[in-house]
Amino acid sequence: MDIFEEMQKYGHEELNLFYEPEFDLRAVVSIHNSNLGMAFGVTRLSDYFFEDAAILDALKLAKNSTMSASILNCDLGGASSILINEENCEKSEGYLRAYGRFLRSLGNRFCTMADSGFTLKDMMFISKEFPNVVGQPEFYGSADPSYFIAYGALCGIKACANEAFASAILDKKRILVQGLTPAALQLVKMLSSEGAEIIVTDRYYDNVKRLKDEIAGIQIVRPEEYENIEVDIFSPCEAGGTVTEKYISGKKCKIVAGMAKMQLASDDIGELMMKNGVIHAPGIVMNAAEAVIAFSEIFGYDDEHIKHHIEQISDIMGEILAKSKETGETPLAIAEKIALERLSVVHKLKKIYTGSMTVN
Repeated sequence: MDIFEEMQKYGHEELNLFYEPEFDLRAVVSIHNSNLGMAFGVTRLSDYFFEDAAILDALKLAKNSTMSASILNCDLGGASSILINEENCEKSEGYLRAYGRFLRSLGNRFCTMADSGFTLKDMMFISKEFPNVVGQPEFYGSADPSYFIAYGALCGIKACANEAFASAILDKKRILVQGLTPAALQLVKMLSSEGAEIIVTDRYYDNVKRLKDEIAGIQIVRPEEYENIEVDIFSPCEAGGTVTEKYISGKKCKIVAGMAKMQLASDDIGELMMKNGVIHAPGIVMNAAEAVIAFSEIFGYDDEHIKHHIEQISDIMGEILAKSKETGETPLAIAEKIALERLSVVHKLKKIYTGSMTVN
């Protein structure tokens, strides 16, 4: 893989590789675009056979973060961080703080929050070395940031339901949630409160068993069986690439709307969904609440402001679906156009020299 060619392809500014042999730490941090401000991206721990794959995922995720922040009018750039999960990897305090010290070298160009493979406790250790860790409990009090992320996804799902069924009411709708991340667990609870019939699948049985004990009536399916289940809404929330040609061609759902960041198995799946009449909520919209959380924490906004800002996802998703119907373009293409337009405006503004100002 030609790394600089890939960076040029996705429009990246910076790529960092960190290695600390003492703790077997291998990290990739990608900064895609900082036109709007400090680059925000999640930190995740993942298994990779090849380091090239980790770098490529970091580049894609960073671009998605830029799009998410822009589309929801957050003054943040886009980035991502992937820690490669080695066979003997242990998330010790030393491992986490070593990662934090590497991040410190980026200064205020980067801020991050927990994603898959990381807990709030893990991020606390990272924050001992790197202060730009957002989504920590001390900011939200009793509220877990995963609640707000799930709420954003619920707003997106309802907007899609309104388009598909002429109503945002989810009562009696069959919804398959794939991957029980902390935010997905919150989403399942919200969907249950809406009266939806919920089916869940996860690689780890303990996760689904715990949820089934907590919420009555939930149906469990094996991870390899999800493509055979007919539902109204498929909500992929963890693994990327679960929206496949086989699944869409089988017409097993009417809506794909989940929090997985790279949902589509290939770029042409979006066109296939259009052809088969499947409504798609792009991940860059469904995950935009992450950027809102970071933006609000940095600028000191409270929970009420966060929730109100996140609710804009409903209107944005409705606008995207309307334009998609009008133009024949995929919802993802429309969403990226909206995000890129704002980035372009801000980039042009930065050509205007304002001089220096001293405020007394």
